[in-house]
Amino acid sequence: MFKHLSLNDLDSRRAEIKNNIEDAYNTHVRHKVRKVEQKNILLIGRTRTGKSTIKRVLVNPTVVTEEMTLASQTKEATFESFVIDDNHTVLNIIDTPGLFERGTDVQKVQDNAAILKTIERCIEREITKFHLVAFCASFESGINEDDVKSIKALIDFLGPDVSKNSCLVVTRCESKNTEQLQNLKNEIKSDIHFKPLAGYFKQGVFFFGALDRDSWNNATDNLYRQFENIVQYRELLIKLLGENTTPFAVKDSNVSDFRKLVEEQKQLQKQIADLKAKGIRDETLIANYERKLGMRACGIS
Repeated sequence: MFKHLSLNDLDSRRAEIKNNIEDAYNTHVRHKVRKVEQKNILLIGRTRTGKSTIKRVLVNPTVVTEEMTLASQTKEATFESFVIDDNHTVLNIIDTPGLFERGTDVQKVQDNAAILKTIERCIEREITKFHLVAFCASFESGINEDDVKSIKALIDFLGPDVSKNSCLVVTRCESKNTEQLQNLKNEIKSDIHFKPLAGYFKQGVFFFGALDRDSWNNATDNLYRQFENIVQYRELLIKLLGENTTPFAVKDSNVSDFRKLVEEQKQLQKQIADLKAKGIRDETLIANYERKLGMRACGIS
C-alpha cells in the first residue's frame, strides 16, 4: 500500500550497511590497493649539478649534501620510483650520467653515446614517454656554455617538440634570496650563450637546494633559512610533477637517426686516431675529419 516507504527503508538500510562495511574495511583490512598515475621524469645536465641530490631531497628535505668531489657520482643511468602520497602519483625518475666532463669533441661523442644508451635502457624498460625533462644547472657554477651544450645534445636526440615537457632546475639555491633568484632569471634571458634557449623551457624555471654540508659541519643558524627555502622549492617542483601533462613520446626514427650519428662520430674519431698513430701529418685531412666530428644536427645555434 505504501511502496515509497519501503523503498526509503531499503535505501537507508543499504546506506547503513555500506557505512558499516567501509568502516570495517578501513579498520580491519590490512592491505589497501589504490590506482596510481605513472609519471616518467628525466634528469639531465652536466656533471656535479646536483641531479642525484634532487631525488634525495624530494624524498627527505632534511638531508645534508654529500662532501663535494671532482668526479661525477652517477656513472650509469639509474631508474628509481617514488610515490607522492597525497595524490597517489608514482614518479619514475631517470638520473643520467653527468655530461661534459671536458669540453672536447671526444667528450661530445661520449656524451652522445651516453644519451643514446640512457634512452635505449628506457626503451628496454618500456619507458617511451617522458612527462617531464628537467635540465639541471648549478647556481654556484653558473649557467655556462657547457650547460647549453648538454641541452642542445638532448634536443639533437629528442627533437624540439620536447620543449613542451621541459623545465630548467637551478640547483644549489638553498641560501639565495628572492633578489638573487630574480637576477638569475634575468641573466638567463639575456646571457649570450643561453638566450637562444630562454624560451625553450615551456614548463618554467625552478630552483632547488639542499642543506649545505659546510653549514652543517659548522652548525650555523643559516641552516634554518636554508630549510625554509628548500621546502618552498620542493613544494613547487612536486606540484609540477603532479600536474596532468601530456607526455612526450620518443620516436623510433629519432633513436635510429641518433644511433647512426653516434656510430658515424665513433668512426671519425677512430680515423683521426689512426692517422695520428701512423704519423700521417696531413693536417688538412685531419682538420676535415675533426670538422665533421664537431658538426651538430641541432637547429639551435
